[in-house]
Formats: sequence, C-alpha cells, structure tokens
Amino acid sequence: MASALLVAFDTIKNDLNLLPDYNLTYDWRDSECDTGATLRSMADLQAKTPPIHAFIGPGCSVGCMPGGYLAAHWDNPMISFGCGEATLSDKVQYPTFVRTVGTYAQTGKFFLKIMEEYNWDRVAILSSTESLWSQVASFVKDEIDNAKSGGYMVSYFQVFSPGVTTDEQFRSVFLSAREVAHVFILVGYGSSIRQIMLSLHDLDMITTQYAYFTFEITPENCKGSDGRDEDACEAFEGLMDIANYIPETQEYQRFEDKVRQKMPEFADLGYHMQPDDKVDLYAGFLHDAVVLYALAVHDLITHGGNFTDGRELMKHMTNRSFEGVSGPVFIDENGDRALSLQMKNFHDGKMQRVANYFRHSEKLEFTNSSMYWPGGTVNAPKGRPDCGFDNEFCVSPVVWKLAVYVLSAFIALTICMAALLIYYRRKAFEVSLQSQQWKVSSADVKFTRKPPDGRSIISMFSGSFGEVSLSSKIFDDDELRGQVFTNVAIYKSTVVAVKKLRKTHAHLSRTILMELKEVYDLQHPNINRFIGASVDSPNIWILTQYCNKGSLQDVLNNEKLKLDWMFQMSFASDVARGMCFLHKSSIGCHGDLRSSKCVIDSRWVCKITDFGLEKFKGGQKANSYIGLDAEYHRLLWRAPEHLDEKKSSSRSQMGDVYSYGIILQEILLRGLPYCRNDFMEAKSAFFFIFTFQCQIILRDVCDVHGPEVIVLMTVVLKRTVFDDRRFDKLSASHLQSQVNSVEVSYNTCVITM
Repeated sequence: MASALLVAFDTIKNDLNLLPDYNLTYDWRDSECDTGATLRSMADLQAKTPPIHAFIGPGCSVGCMPGGYLAAHWDNPMISFGCGEATLSDKVQYPTFVRTVGTYAQTGKFFLKIMEEYNWDRVAILSSTESLWSQVASFVKDEIDNAKSGGYMVSYFQVFSPGVTTDEQFRSVFLSAREVAHVFILVGYGSSIRQIMLSLHDLDMITTQYAYFTFEITPENCKGSDGRDEDACEAFEGLMDIANYIPETQEYQRFEDKVRQKMPEFADLGYHMQPDDKVDLYAGFLHDAVVLYALAVHDLITHGGNFTDGRELMKHMTNRSFEGVSGPVFIDENGDRALSLQMKNFHDGKMQRVANYFRHSEKLEFTNSSMYWPGGTVNAPKGRPDCGFDNEFCVSPVVWKLAVYVLSAFIALTICMAALLIYYRRKAFEVSLQSQQWKVSSADVKFTRKPPDGRSIISMFSGSFGEVSLSSKIFDDDELRGQVFTNVAIYKSTVVAVKKLRKTHAHLSRTILMELKEVYDLQHPNINRFIGASVDSPNIWILTQYCNKGSLQDVLNNEKLKLDWMFQMSFASDVARGMCFLHKSSIGCHGDLRSSKCVIDSRWVCKITDFGLEKFKGGQKANSYIGLDAEYHRLLWRAPEHLDEKKSSSRSQMGDVYSYGIILQEILLRGLPYCRNDFMEAKSAFFFIFTFQCQIILRDVCDVHGPEVIVLMTVVLKRTVFDDRRFDKLSASHLQSQVNSVEVSYNTCVITM
C-alpha cells in the first residue's frame, strides 16, 4: 500500500501538472498502530533538517488522536488516510487535521436508506466498547431514532467487551434481542464478529427471518483457532458487510498495477508484490491524501500565501472537492471526507459487492449481483415475525370470536336504540299531532271594536293572515272598496288578529293537522307568530299575533313618517331574514309575498305573515266583492314563471325572491309597484312584466337613490332576466347576505313624525 505515495507523486507532476518548481520528497516511519510509536516517529521527523512540511498519516486512530495535537502545536497539517475516530472532526482540538476517508459515524443515513428499501421499521445494535466502534454505534443509533421521516427506531442496544464477554452472555443477549428486532447491526472487529456469529449459529438464528450487518469483515475473519471454522464460515453466509467505497473501474485497476510495480522503490525496502497480490483498499485513500495536500499548496502559492503556514493551508483543504483515484472526494468544513460506502454480501466464502452508497448525494445504488441472506434465500427478511412483535398481524380465533360477539352485540344494541328512538319520536310526534295544541275555542275569543292603543278599528293597521293595508287602494279577501273588516280580539288576555275564512266547516285530515302543527311550531323574530285556529263550525278562524303598527305597505305610504335610509334597510333586512327562515323550514316558501303581508310590531320589527296552511285555507267561497283590477294588482308581486299556472307551479322559493325584489322597490321608492308610472294601470303593468320589469325598477331606483343602490337591486332582480323561462338561481340566504352588506355601512336609525 505504501507505494501509493509514489504513484501520487507521479499524478501530481505528470497528470495534474502541479508544483512544477518544487520537489516532492518523503521520509517514512512505521507508526505500528501504536500511540508510543506514532509520537516517537513524529518527534524524529520534526527534528530532521530540512524540516518537514506535512504529515501524511497515520492510518490508525490511536496514532491520529495524540499526533493531531502535536501537528497542531507545530502548525503542520496532518492528512490521514484511515483514522475514523469521530472526535478528530473537532477543529478546536485538531485545527490542522484532515482525512480522505469517510468516518463510519456517518453511516446512520445509509442504514435509514436500507430500512426504507426493505420496509423495516426497527433494528438492534450490538457494539464493541472500543472507542472507535462505540462512537459509530452511538451515532448510528441517534441518526435512526431521530429520523425526521419517523417510524424508525433502534429497539435494542447493547455493548460488549471484546475478550471479556462470554459466549453464554452473547446467547443471553440475542435471546432478549430477537423478541424486539430481527435486523442486527454488529459493530466491532473481525474476531468479535466471529464469536458473535458462532453464538447465533448455536441459537439457530442463521435463518431467513434475520439479517446481519457488519463493518470491514473479510472472508478470513471466519477462521480461528478453536476448531469451529466450518460453523463460523457457515454462519457468515448471507452477512452484509459495510466498508469504504472503492471504484470498480479500469482506472482503479491501473492504479493498483502501479502500486504493485512501484512497491520495490518505496523507501528502498525492495519489497515485491506479485501480480495477483491484493492491494489494500486504503491505498487509494493514501494516494488522495497526497494529492489533496498538493492541490492545497498549489492554491495557496497561487494566492501569494506561505505553504508552511499549516492553518492557512487548511483553508484550502476544507470545503473543496476533486476527483480522486478512490472516487469523488468531498472534504467538508470539519476536514472530513463525505462518506462513500460499498455493501458486500458474504456468499460461498467470498465477498460480492451488491450496493454502493454516496453520502453527498444520499443515493443508494444496487448492483446487478444477486443478494443472499441468512438461510440461503434471495428474498430479504421481513424484519419481524410473521405475526409481528406484538402479534399485531395475527389475531387468535378466540379473539376473533370475542370481537365478533362484541361487535354483533354492539350493532344489535345500536339498532334497538335507533328503533326505540324512532318509535319514541314518532309516538311523541303523533301525540303532539293529536293533542292539537293550536286549537282555539271560538267561545274564548272576545272581539273588540277598540285596539289596545285606543284607535278605532277603521284606522288601525292590518296584522293578520291575509289582511291588507288600509291606505292601499287595493283590497284583499276580507276587504271591500272603502271599507275594512279587520278583526281584533282578546284571547286568553292576549290581543290577537283574527282572520275569518269564507267557509263554515273544516275537515281535519292528517295533512291539515300536520299543516297546523308545523305552522304552530314555527318561531322566528321576523315571522308573525301563529296563535291558533278555531274549527268550531261555522267559526273557521285563524289567529295570529297582533302587530299594532300595521303593514309595511301602510308605513311606506304614510307620508307623515320620515324614514331614513337605515330604517328602510332595516325593513328590507327583516323581510329577507324572515323569507330565509321560511325557505329553510318545512313550509318551503311563502307563495304570495307582498308588502301587505309584512306587518310591523310595536318595536318596529317587520314580520312576514299569512304563510302556510294551504290545505286548511282551501275550499273557501269565491269573493264576489273583489274586482278585476284588484286581481291584476295582486299579481304585480308574482314572478313571471308563476303567472301561467298551467305550465309551472304557482309557488316557489325563486318566486319569493322575485316578490322580495318588488317589495325592495317599494321600500326604496316608498310607493306601490310601478308608482313612478302613474299612467299605467295594474292590468297594463301585468302585461308589461315579461319584457321591461327589471329595467323599469332599476331605472326608477337609480333616479332616486343613485348608483350605490343599483348593485343590490341587480343582485335581487337578476333572476328575472330569462330565456325560455330558464332562470338564474338566487337563494334567500345569499340575498340576506347582500342586504346585510348594504346595511352594515350605517350605524344610526332615526324615525320622525
């Protein structure tokens, strides 16, 4: 191996053309991988004249650690080709130390790649207490346990003392370890690994269930002097060994040939190597150590520096890369080479490379060679028992039966509880339905000609189902031209509005009972509360909450009331909230929404009235007092798609949205629909709806309130723009949010008389 230094001299001078004005010389000493021999050799070399400029080596950590201190003291660089001790990375203690071999302390990433490749989530580590190997094991353990990807762990960690730990102790260790791991990383020298593999052989653990990884083991390591070489070499079969990467290229083969040829020249020792003699794998690292030194000296001289300044020279050796004979060389800021590994497989007494790993790129590359695992299989072990370490992949029949019984009982109990709940809810519903909580006795209703505020009935506002405004010249079912038949009564000390239906009998079918119940159950601040109904023939009445401010139409048409913009938007918001609630309820929609169907209570809260009860209110006699113009006027709030009842349903949520748009116009203009077109009668306006409704309303509102209102009106009335009666969709909840967005910019509300 030593002649690799001479090969490096040739590379520097001939191939790289470095330091042409300098002669490269060397002086050799044997460190013997011993601390004392290393320090004596360094002292002798330092005392020579002329003085040396750098130490190449030693190759053992026992020499590098104390030698590195001396080199730093003398300000000489020390470039090692084999020391793997992790503490040598400390630049405070070893400021002039650098190495061209990767340290096995960096192998944690490699094992994570292996675990990821074979879907293993846990490993066991058995490490020698020797300084080098204990550091390697500790670093690997920390790397695996702290992996960011998660799910990986070292489930068993144990140390042993070479030459002290007995075979019985090893067997005891593995009996415990195999309960929590089936993949083992064995960290130690060859003699210790042989003892461990024999213990595994005795425990019958050289099987397809297990995998074993070692460091720098050779086929010769299975041989010893205890007469068990056959068992040991058999136990080594399937072993995966980790070592520093060496290229398998023709260039590297030529390098090995040069090492053999120049061996006799080295130090005039006259040692000859045969063509088939194996070149030590550290020869390439020795070669690259000399090249690294020459590159740094060349750079320093080029920049006008002094190459005898060891610390300055170190700046040109760290954080650099070059293509070495041992492969790509990356030296980091700590003077460590980025680790490159080769994984070899022990099979038939030989070591065959099966994978390479490069730390700088974090790539794990497999060769085309077959991989043989313990037990002779080519399939990687699962890394766990078939049923898992905690029996998580297998469940005993007893557990299965118990699980089935428990699950069945749970399902049966759930079904029974669900059935009981459904039964109870249905029964409770039927009881509530038949209890007829809404039912009012006509004898308990006391009519009065004076409302609570002292005004006459003729002058009060409408607040009942189906009642229209007094100030309007258009009349509803209970009105005649010029007369009002609004009914106010006292029911159980409560003032109510009473609507008398034009029929004398009411058949309470289940459908009608459900109608009455769902209306009775409705509660919302913007819905006029349904008090009850009388079905005592001939008094078929509907009772609702009395709202003493009258209808929205009356308030808007009363010129004595001065309503500011915020007050108007408050009415619009109330109607939108009430309509949104109706649309989300079982009622579904109003169907005949108008400003006269919106009443106002004493707190100036606007509420929607006269909703639902379609079947209950059905069957009434025709109102002979309502004229044709009044009928057309009632239709001015109705959506175009509901004007022709033969082709579509006469009520829908989208129809309510249209009606709300007309109400919104009334609020903004404070007049009846199309009040800006006095020349137009109700019948003409009715026929005018299909083509010009949206444009007329928008133009009128814009004339009065300006362009800031046009956005809201466009949102509301855009669903009226149609093609073949296919309408855009605009929900009540969306409409409510649009109204709120307009209302939110104001924070005051004033009403004056």
